[in-house]
Amino acid sequence: IVACNTASAKALRAIQQNDLQRWQAELAPKGPTLRVLGVLRPTTEIAGNLTRSGHMGLLATRGTVESNSYGIEIERFFPQITLHQQACPLWVPLIEEGKLNGPLTEMAVKECLDQLCQRAPSMDAIILGCTHFPLLTPVIRRCLPPRIEIIEQGPLVAQALKNYLVKHPDIESSLDQGSTCIYYTTDDPLRFDRNASLFLQENIHSLRFLR
Repeated sequence: IVACNTASAKALRAIQQNDLQRWQAELAPKGPTLRVLGVLRPTTEIAGNLTRSGHMGLLATRGTVESNSYGIEIERFFPQITLHQQACPLWVPLIEEGKLNGPLTEMAVKECLDQLCQRAPSMDAIILGCTHFPLLTPVIRRCLPPRIEIIEQGPLVAQALKNYLVKHPDIESSLDQGSTCIYYTTDDPLRFDRNASLFLQENIHSLRFLR
């Protein structure tokens, strides 16, 4: 799974069309067919059912917003819904520096939400269109009217993956059981360990640094 909205928006199709064949030959020439899934479609397939007003918001990185990938997918599945998109360029740096609370974070969150709410007064649901953003959910909730539902991707994508595996039992039968997780990072390993532990709520032990 490409567990990044910006990467899913900008690179998923290229990965599926250009890289999978090479990876298959290098990594699993006699093994199961490799597949790469994104996070946008599982989110948009479900999220459109969670608005009553027909107006939804999207909070995402500038790259995701500029790609309009969410707009395209919402139009595909729910053409009657209007999607109002808001780029939040400061949120990821704040999260990666561990600033999940405090005046600076509150100000950055409130500024983006105020802009979005002014443009979309009828909005009753907001998609957190970045895998970092759920860590700011408590702050986002404080800055939003109670009537607006916050939609986190994690449960939607996990359920979509479960459904996919049920439909493709050959994948599960080819997987090793009881394997360990190995995390690769191009960032500072200690920084990655700290941030990943926040996301996963567990300590990261098996970590490899890629230069």
